[in-house]
Amino acid sequence: MANLWQEDLFDTDGHLTAQTLIAFIRSADAEDAVEFDELQRLEIAEHLSFCDHCILRYTELMSDERLLAPSDLTAAAVIRDLEKEARQSYLSKWLSMAMAAGFAILFWVAGVFSPNFADIDTGFLTNIVDGATAFSRQTVEISTEITDSMGNWVEKLNWRGELSHGKE
Repeated sequence: MANLWQEDLFDTDGHLTAQTLIAFIRSADAEDAVEFDELQRLEIAEHLSFCDHCILRYTELMSDERLLAPSDLTAAAVIRDLEKEARQSYLSKWLSMAMAAGFAILFWVAGVFSPNFADIDTGFLTNIVDGATAFSRQTVEISTEITDSMGNWVEKLNWRGELSHGKE
């Protein structure tokens, strides 16, 4: 078995050479294949884990066929869905922070954070807990309605950011 020198693994651009990729694919099959040591195998596998250019070349060599690219319509739909999901995630994050701030203000005004609990009537604390529970239910309902309506509004936007008004 032949050995491949460390300098021969990568080209000047930092990508795996064609010789390295072919040898890496055939290293388990052929008797005259190139023998990689553990460090070389690790470097090749690590490089393939993050380099899209080399992994594309590697899969093309493995399959001996050209890979099909998705149609433009599919790519646009995927991008639209990703943007919608990002907007909903952003809105949900800010809504939950606003709800947490609202609860903190409510509890502060109600005196829950007061260090003098011995003087507070238990009925008063029960009323606060009941009020906070009702407030929590209402905020969940409101946030769900807002998220749903914002999601519906976002769905009506076309890819240019204009309202489509039911037109496709």
